[in-house]
Amino acid sequence: MVRLHQGENSRDIALSTEEYQRILMLAPAHLQRIMTCAYEAGMRSREITELTWDKVDMKAGVMRLGTVDTKTKHKRIIPISPTLRTVLTEIRASQRQGKVAPISGHVFTWKGKAFSRQGCKRSWKTACTKAELAGLHFHDIRHTFVTRKVREGWDYKRIMAITGHKTFSVFQRYNNPSEDDIKEVVLGIPPKKYTG
Repeated sequence: MVRLHQGENSRDIALSTEEYQRILMLAPAHLQRIMTCAYEAGMRSREITELTWDKVDMKAGVMRLGTVDTKTKHKRIIPISPTLRTVLTEIRASQRQGKVAPISGHVFTWKGKAFSRQGCKRSWKTACTKAELAGLHFHDIRHTFVTRKVREGWDYKRIMAITGHKTFSVFQRYNNPSEDDIKEVVLGIPPKKYTG
């Protein structure tokens, strides 16, 4: 028996604020909404494109994903940020004004139908090409969410509860500090620490 070398299959890409904003500006409206959900909530593309209104509790300010909604088959509660709330409110209003309401109850739609993951990938690739940013995957926004929240000083247990990562080793692959982040450890002001 020969043990084969396992190649590195994890990505270590987190978008800078400028890169994210550049793609967002050049993306069509339906992709902007999906990007905002990924950036603000750290959700996977399938979780976003298959999200239905019955999972969105605007009053409580959370999205409640069931075991069938997540890759890990574990329930998850995802907080709705003020930015995401604005987007969800706009979507809800536009769907109610439309001549044909989506029968499926999907949040993210295009021409009255649920927006597919393939459609998301195509739109993402086109927006990245327009932004002259090659080699990026939509999933990199999830890496960006984790990196941002660690940078802000939030403890990893709470971030993992939002993203659904079950092990610290997998979670760590999503935390991609920049060179400036590393330099701040020695030269900068410590981040605010959130405990509890």
